[in-house]
Amino acid sequence: MQIYFIRHAQSENNHLYDIGGPVDGRSEDPDLTPKGEKQLEALRKFFSPSVDLPINKLDTEKDPQNRLGFRFSHLYASPMIRAVKTGWAVASLFNLPLQLWIDIHETGGIFLDNKDEDPIILPGKNSNYFTKTFPGILLDEGITYQGWWNKPIETREERPTRAKRVWDRILSTHMPDDSIALFSHGGFYNHLLTAVLGLYPLETDYVKEKFFFELNNTGITRIDVDFEKEKVRILYNNKVDFLPNDLIT
Repeated sequence: MQIYFIRHAQSENNHLYDIGGPVDGRSEDPDLTPKGEKQLEALRKFFSPSVDLPINKLDTEKDPQNRLGFRFSHLYASPMIRAVKTGWAVASLFNLPLQLWIDIHETGGIFLDNKDEDPIILPGKNSNYFTKTFPGILLDEGITYQGWWNKPIETREERPTRAKRVWDRILSTHMPDDSIALFSHGGFYNHLLTAVLGLYPLETDYVKEKFFFELNNTGITRIDVDFEKEKVRILYNNKVDFLPNDLIT
């Protein structure tokens, strides 16, 4: 089984952070920036078939750098709009539905910082928005007409547990020949990769304190799982060589 973790293209909040903007100027569910849209174009081009072969004939197991292209069986995206737009742009290349998966959202959830007061909790986009904006998209059962969040900010202690839950679901519900893509976020990536590698007890939050796995916007990490040998291999991490220098963020 192959798992491709793809971080979303640059968001408005990413740009705000890069220029040292105020925290209280961030959006609870930011859209992509113009630079993010350009990154998305480059990502689509990179994922476009590079050889004249039926997609099901690509032996990506023997192509560790995906020089011949990509073959996907399942596409999942966080319901945060920056991840949805990134996944949606890629889904059309492979004629596959995009499945929203709440559990791969960014750490914290949907909220707005409120200066010296408690953060403002918000629900996120609702089911009506998704079905109208992205026809054919598959909704997680937790996405309703009221949204999908609208609960307290996710604590640090809850994040590793969620990552382990995602990893366990991938292993238990997918077949050895599956090739899946997760369109998600940099913060959650650290928790998921930590769970994959078993680097710390799940009740301990070492992320950002002891180590950090950098993942640029539209960066790709490939993880292969050999069920027979019970072995996990990371073939590449944070692949962004398809981006020109001025689009690496």
